[in-house]
Amino acid sequence: MPTTIQVQDDVYKMLNILKKELNVESYNDVIRHLLRKSKRMDESEFGSMPGIAPFQREEIDRFD
Repeated sequence: MPTTIQVQDDVYKMLNILKKELNVESYNDVIRHLLRKSKRMDESEFGSMPGIAPFQREEIDRFD
């Protein structure tokens, strides 16, 4: 069932740009793409500090 939503002019322009970039036919497709993308969690974003390098233990000789 089609529905009308209100967005500000700048949001409409961004949706228009994304519609062309994604090569999709409708704003519905753009919004669906954005929702799917926002629901996916990249491995680097897991935890409280997204984007930091994975932990690597240093080799330390304690008995030197």
